[in-house]
Amino acid sequence: LDAVTDSWPAMRAAALRALKDIDLDTFVIVLSGLDADPHVSVRTAVVSLLPALGPARALPRLTALADGPDPSVAAAAIAAIAGMDERPAGFGATLGRRLAGGDVMVRAAAAEAIGALKPPGAERQLEAAYTAGLADPMYQARLAALTALAKYGAVAAEAALTAALGDPEWPVRTR
Repeated sequence: LDAVTDSWPAMRAAALRALKDIDLDTFVIVLSGLDADPHVSVRTAVVSLLPALGPARALPRLTALADGPDPSVAAAAIAAIAGMDERPAGFGATLGRRLAGGDVMVRAAAAEAIGALKPPGAERQLEAAYTAGLADPMYQARLAALTALAKYGAVAAEAALTAALGDPEWPVRTR
């Protein structure tokens, strides 16, 4: 338990992972007594561990974190929720909202979640996200939008994939 408060962030994250695997009840007690960690890697590690608590305990917290102001934590929360068997009501709307604006990595996480879950009608949102992402200095959201769009099939993705052949970033063009 001392490692949970270690000065090294990687040790704190590893200690929390190990505690979750060894004794879930103690993990819950420790989490309830901790303040939000000052280091982003520990906060995102905690988010990735929350699904182990089950939907009843994890989803309310993950839902709040997915809409939160910390982009790294929001992206991790979106990925965690998408990986769960149960998702909160309105998760599709949350994904659409997060895909439409904000931090590039949050938009990428939302696109990846849409690609994994394939909600009906999200093709247009993904195409719009790719187009809007052309103004970004980073390409990750565009690449995630195209990858997700491709999962909807050739007909849905053709226009965006053709446009992506002229993308300024080679990872997007070669995908």
